[in-house]
Amino acid sequence: MSVTRTGSVGSIQSALNSSSQAITVPSDAEIIVVSAGGYEPVASYFSGGAVTLNSVPLTVGRADDTDTAKVMSAMFYLVNPATGSQTLAWDWVGTTTPDVGVQIYYSFYKGVNKASPIRDSQGIQQTGSTSVSRTVANTQPGDMICAYSHMEQNNPNYPTGIDWTNATEVVENAYNKSNNAYAENSSGSDVTITATGTGGSGSTYYYNLSTLTLMTLPPQAGYLGDLKLGHSVLGSRGLSK
Repeated sequence: MSVTRTGSVGSIQSALNSSSQAITVPSDAEIIVVSAGGYEPVASYFSGGAVTLNSVPLTVGRADDTDTAKVMSAMFYLVNPATGSQTLAWDWVGTTTPDVGVQIYYSFYKGVNKASPIRDSQGIQQTGSTSVSRTVANTQPGDMICAYSHMEQNNPNYPTGIDWTNATEVVENAYNKSNNAYAENSSGSDVTITATGTGGSGSTYYYNLSTLTLMTLPPQAGYLGDLKLGHSVLGSRGLSK
């Protein structure tokens, strides 16, 4: 079985440090992934805060928000989320309003190994380049790589688009002075994912990238394995006669 997305990816833009929004969780969702990006000169501004679904806290899966001189992002997840109409809430560190607001994406998947859902995470905070790359390792067939990128430039204009290499974009939004996008890779192999900003006319680039690899269910022992074991046991018995 492979990890597959169920339902569409939702998008929230918020200028508040703490708020909430009603969302609908598909009936077959086995995990929710929430990605958030923006900037505020407070270390661990996102990952040190809290994200909840119907008051149940999500776990930080990836944090790229420790360097206060660069833009930030974090990814959260929750296995077995309550389905139907639910309240997604967030409360970032402190009480300071985020500098350019926050872009939040939420997505749902099934076919995940619920006992151990995360195989790998990668990320980077970066300045001075129009693209960011991370190599995702240890990927197995059936896994799903979720990728989020937040990009800003100093005045006068933010990037107008984000192009992906080795990932398929699902959603992209411009918000205030930033551009944000969410993408996926289901190739089941190790890969270097790159997000490249396009457009904009600022002289300094602030780009980051976070990835989270959802682990597929382990192969189940089939009849063939049982038969092989059975022949081995029978053979041993035969030799002992």
